[in-house]
Amino acid sequence: ASLVAEYLILDGGARRFAIEAAEETVLATREQLISLEQQVLLDAVTAYLNVWRDMQVVNVRERNVRVITQQLRAARDRFEVGEDTRTDVAQAEAQLAQARSQLAGAQGALDISRELFNLAVGRYPNGLAGPGAIPNVPRTEAAAQALARQEHPAIRALQHEVRAAELGIEQARAGLRPNLTLDGTLTEVLENEANPFAEGTSATIGLTLTQPIYRGGQLLSLERQARAQAAAVRSGLNQQVRINLQLVGNAWAGMNIATAQIQAAEQQIAAAELAFQGVSEEASLGARTTLDVLDAEQDVLEARISRIQAQTDLYLSCYQLL
Repeated sequence: ASLVAEYLILDGGARRFAIEAAEETVLATREQLISLEQQVLLDAVTAYLNVWRDMQVVNVRERNVRVITQQLRAARDRFEVGEDTRTDVAQAEAQLAQARSQLAGAQGALDISRELFNLAVGRYPNGLAGPGAIPNVPRTEAAAQALARQEHPAIRALQHEVRAAELGIEQARAGLRPNLTLDGTLTEVLENEANPFAEGTSATIGLTLTQPIYRGGQLLSLERQARAQAAAVRSGLNQQVRINLQLVGNAWAGMNIATAQIQAAEQQIAAAELAFQGVSEEASLGARTTLDVLDAEQDVLEARISRIQAQTDLYLSCYQLL
């Protein structure tokens, strides 16, 4: 019966490099988890804003149906007293049918957004409030790009992977270095029939030095493989930086576009409402037709919907930037 003990004294740093590489891999995985959490939160924000947008659009469409219904009722009354023609009534009926069709489409879009909200959040929305204030974002695009280069979890994850790959190169190099081990052996021989006088105990202790001389190029190939893997990870890091900068630029441009669209939509709403009031007054005096009134009301409607869409785009761009 023999008991053999072996203690590694020196292996060229191979095990240390392997442990450090594993630690870097764990840190990279944690950053990947943070990136996934960010995507989950962004999906929830997107679903929230889509529901809020579609709710506002449905409200505008419903109000438009009510207004056109009143216009149609007024056109029929004027037709009965001879002030409007049958054409005016038909135009109002066509506008009402179109408004009802648009309302049905808006309600369908809201139903779809509610299902996506349930998928992202885990329950259906119930009485959503407004999205509140615009979230804090960097003041300049350059500041946002600097953060995207350094703080984004995908960047930090790849930085850890690069470090792990570099440690993999050192681990491969360690395979070319000598190994030194401390060896101990304890042997006990019991009496047996073949040799009744062989009973006894012996112990040995010693150092073993091992140096690879030739393995058919395997060790050098492992080092070249580790170098290639490190180069690939570095390329992935550089590519991710460029992708981040592109996404920052897209989100920043989206914020600027949405802000400009909101300002233009507010001006358009003010002008369209004023024009609608004027056309309505002129129609009551016979200077305008029912179709003119309906067209003016449609301009107000489209301006309000444009502002709702632009507000949604602004919030989405801000959260995408974050």
